[in-house]
Amino acid sequence: MKPISYEANGFPEFLRTEAACQRAIEKGQVRAETPIVAYGEDGERLRMAAGEHPLLREMLGLGTTASEEKPHAPEDPANGGKSSQPVSTAETIAPDVIVTPEDAANPETRQPLPASTGPIRSRTPTDPAPSLRKIFGWLIAALVVSMIAMRGCASDSPVANTKGSNESNTVAAAVDPDAGLVEETFYAVRQIAVRAKANSGSVEVGRLERGAELVGVVVPAESNANYRWLKIKQGPFTGNFVSMLNLSETQRPVLDAAQAGTWYTLEALTPLQAPNDSSPQMTNAAWSLATGQKLEVAGVTGAGTFTKGWAEVMMEKQTGVGYVPFDRLTQNGDLALDGPMDSVEEPRALGLVNQCGEPITLLLRFQDHYGWQTVRTRLPDGIERDLGLNGARAQLVSGEVYFAFLTIGDVPVAYRGTKLTTMFEGKSYDLNRLSFDVVRDDRYRATFTCK
Repeated sequence: MKPISYEANGFPEFLRTEAACQRAIEKGQVRAETPIVAYGEDGERLRMAAGEHPLLREMLGLGTTASEEKPHAPEDPANGGKSSQPVSTAETIAPDVIVTPEDAANPETRQPLPASTGPIRSRTPTDPAPSLRKIFGWLIAALVVSMIAMRGCASDSPVANTKGSNESNTVAAAVDPDAGLVEETFYAVRQIAVRAKANSGSVEVGRLERGAELVGVVVPAESNANYRWLKIKQGPFTGNFVSMLNLSETQRPVLDAAQAGTWYTLEALTPLQAPNDSSPQMTNAAWSLATGQKLEVAGVTGAGTFTKGWAEVMMEKQTGVGYVPFDRLTQNGDLALDGPMDSVEEPRALGLVNQCGEPITLLLRFQDHYGWQTVRTRLPDGIERDLGLNGARAQLVSGEVYFAFLTIGDVPVAYRGTKLTTMFEGKSYDLNRLSFDVVRDDRYRATFTCK
């Protein structure tokens, strides 16, 4: 069928199939009195009521037109041999009446079509203006048609509504909260929860196993900007979040899971951040482990300098993982000390004085309220400094203190003590008993001369 158009909400609506025409009639968008424009083969456009169009009239159930029922009118000799049948009330739209895109978008500014004064007479072939105007008219009409063709002739929504929806989609697409953020790769250090939003109280949507690789952008937590979350950008959890406290930039070491389970510390320890001697210690004070501390071991890695390797450990209610020498753990809780020791006397601080003429590094082992502790400390030359533990002054509950020189200046010392052997950060050290003076009831002082 040839196209038909009618006006809907100030815009032309095109019907190109009989099915589209039927839907428009069923929806009440086209009635017998609805003005339409019928398009012809050679650029002709006829304006008429829908009831006058043969196809629409039949679909509207109005039967055939009067002109179809009557025989062809004979020629009237008194009228110069022309038919005396009156001209149809349908008005021919001249091809040079152009509807621009601006007029189509704003029907209020569209120029009215000229009123019909009778049959449209053809112009003489020698006049080029009609042809040019027809060409330009068709070009403009094609532009208008292409602008609205995307809607389809059977659109259920007005053009105005489609336009509004497109504008909303454009605005939404223009707002990208992650614009300018760089995607990074991280690895899960333990089994972690994946959440719908960047806060720990959000819905858990899944879990990821230790070692899982994640690609995403780092964003602040919803409730506290001091904490960071990773917004996942790839994989099945795209758009969800995991806490950065359980992620690492490095791939996880291979573990021997045969040793996984619950273990206890044989002495006070501070786990390292990685399974090697040069790694820094865990900085969270909660990771300062007392003797007999219960830990969950994920496995043992051979990375390091000792055959028993390092245990990857986790603590209840703490994020992340740490590494401790595996030979400093036991699965028999009875072998670990039964909690903190009782004081044998009033706690005392220990002042350390360096008179070696150059900086020294010491390893000291002593007892506080929580049992035996082993620390490494660096002393500048010529000063007195109190022995510290976890950022605070150590409180000794016993006069039994052991030590070993680690370095004098920057030169390592192969110190050979004879009184006590202890493990520290995966290495074995021989220590001697430390001599000191009682300065006050609450203070000891030990002087090192390096002689």
